[in-house]
Amino acid sequence: MAGDSIDEEVDRSLVTRELKIQLLKFHLHRAQQRMEALTNKGRSGRQLHVGDSVYLKIQPYRQTIVSNQSFTKLSAKFYGPYKFTHPPIVDPANPYCEEPWNILGRRMIKKGNKVVAQLLIQWKNMFEEEATWEDYHVIKTRFPSFILEDKEVSKEEVMMQIEVEESYK
Repeated sequence: MAGDSIDEEVDRSLVTRELKIQLLKFHLHRAQQRMEALTNKGRSGRQLHVGDSVYLKIQPYRQTIVSNQSFTKLSAKFYGPYKFTHPPIVDPANPYCEEPWNILGRRMIKKGNKVVAQLLIQWKNMFEEEATWEDYHVIKTRFPSFILEDKEVSKEEVMMQIEVEESYK
């Protein structure tokens, strides 16, 4: 640090170094603010509510599923109208998360080098269409009161599923 050195020249170079670092941080912060202001300049704050109609603006040359025309330059830029609905946002780690209501299905997926059992969970106060796939161990640890005995993923079923998946590789 500046002022700690015995040699004056070293001390002076440390002071100039700290001043240069402060100046660089100032200019970096100012440039970030300028970029943020330019980016937000064309945006407008919109509040969407469930049931509102919206048009989707897409790039037809990139999203060919929606626009399957041979001349993408002439295809429409906006598609719709579509009704705005909230997607189900379920985070079992959240303490305010709804409780699981029913198990609709189960599957085995590969995460890294491990095979993980997942359950298709219908959440309380949600429709079956809004069910989400969650890891079995997360549900079992987060919701121990949820009755899993009759819906338990048995070891035999897991091994059978792994054998089936291995045979398709």
